[in-house]
Amino acid sequence: MQTQPPAAWPTFKYHPDPIASGVIVRINGTCPCCQQQRGWGYVGPFFCVDEVENICPWCIADGRAAAQFDLTFIDADSMELLGDDAKDSELIQRTPNYFYLAMNDSWPHHCGDYCKITATSAAQINAHKQQLATDIHRICQENDLTEYEFNALIARDDAPFTVQLFQCCHCDEVRLAGGFE
Repeated sequence: MQTQPPAAWPTFKYHPDPIASGVIVRINGTCPCCQQQRGWGYVGPFFCVDEVENICPWCIADGRAAAQFDLTFIDADSMELLGDDAKDSELIQRTPNYFYLAMNDSWPHHCGDYCKITATSAAQINAHKQQLATDIHRICQENDLTEYEFNALIARDDAPFTVQLFQCCHCDEVRLAGGFE
């Protein structure tokens, strides 16, 4: 089995490294959409009536999986969409989601576009504390937390609370989404 993605790896504007985030993993199976053994499959959250496993990244990127199984990777009903059909469709139907514990999806936007997922750690959040002040305040209010409690939770690996850092695709602005299970 491959140890690294092939050179012809599909790109995801809003989720540049789904392997690092753990939603695309190496598998020994066949993609249920294209029926090919590509060595990689999606194990992240999605919304579909049917039980579907290990969709390959190529079928996600080109929209075949969403069309064939009538699925979405992001729950459009639980978030504020941009209202731009091309961007909404790319996010909802052709972007791998991320693991989250919060009860609803949240995918921030900035500069008229959705933000891209970046690596998240307490140190990175603290490095951008001023830029993230509004998001941290909102997350604290939504989850009945003080900022002290928020900081303690993001420092723990085992907390029933997750946060995800995002970055604008057009400027250096960072955004934060998160909450309890």
